Amino acid sequence: MSCEYVFHTCHTSDNFILLFFGRKSPGILNSCASIDINTLQVSNFNEDEKILRRWRHCSCYIKESNKIIIFGGCISVSKSTNDTLCLQTNGELTSTQFSEIKPSNRNSARLNAYKHFAVLSCGLLESNEPTNEIWLLDTTKDVMNWTLFQTNGTVIPRYSHSADIIDDTLWLLGGMNANERRPPGLCKINLITGEAVEYIIPTMCGDQPIILYNHQTVLLNKATFLILGGGGNCFSFGAHINQPMTLKFDHLVN
Repeated sequence: MSCEYVFHTCHTSDNFILLFFGRKSPGILNSCASIDINTLQVSNFNEDEKILRRWRHCSCYIKESNKIIIFGGCISVSKSTNDTLCLQTNGELTSTQFSEIKPSNRNSARLNAYKHFAVLSCGLLESNEPTNEIWLLDTTKDVMNWTLFQTNGTVIPRYSHSADIIDDTLWLLGGMNANERRPPGLCKINLITGEAVEYIIPTMCGDQPIILYNHQTVLLNKATFLILGGGGNCFSFGAHINQPMTLKFDHLVN
C-alpha cells in the first residue's frame, strides 16, 4: 500500500506518521493513512463514504485537548467545504458537535494550535477570492465553538501561505493574492490584542525569484524561519522551485 498523493496534511503520533486525505491522479481520497516510522508499513483507515473526499484542506494537533482538527478543503475543481472534523491521536474520527456559526467554504487555508484553540488563517473562498479572516475554534467545549477573531491593522488576504505561532503571535508568510501589486509578505498578528502589521520581504535572492506559495516553514528559533520548497509559474522565469533559505525577523519580534 502506497502514499502516492499530494495536497494532504500529516502529523506525528508516537511511532506513526498520520496522513489525512489529499488527491491522486485523478482520484480524491476520503481515507487517512498511518506510516509506521520503524517499518515504513502503510495502513489505511477511516475509509468512510460519509466523509467528504478533499484536498487542500488544513489540520493541526491540539496538545491541550489531545485532538486533531481538520477543516475545509477542495471537494471538486470548483467547490470547497467548510466542515470541521475532530480525530483522536490514533486517527480515529470522533463524534463532535460544532457551533452553527463557522467559517465559510474555503481551501488552501492554514490551521495552527494555540493553547486549546485551533487558529484558522486566510484561504481561498469559493468565489476564487482570497480572504484575510482569522477564526478561533475552542476545542474544550462539548459543542466546539468557532469565533471570528477581530484584527486591528492590515492583513493582506492570501492563500497557500505558511503560518506559525510563536508565543502569542501568529506569523503569516507569503501566499497568493492576484489582486495585489506585490505578493503578500510577512504578517504579524497579536492573538491577544488583535494588532496586525504587514511587512514587505524581498522577492529576489540574487538573480533568482522568491515565490512563497505552497512552501513549508520550520522554526529554527523564535526569530528565524527555514523555508522549504514552494514556487510556481513565473512570467519572467518560467516554472521555478525555491532553494531552501532562511528568513530572520528578530528585529520584528518585540
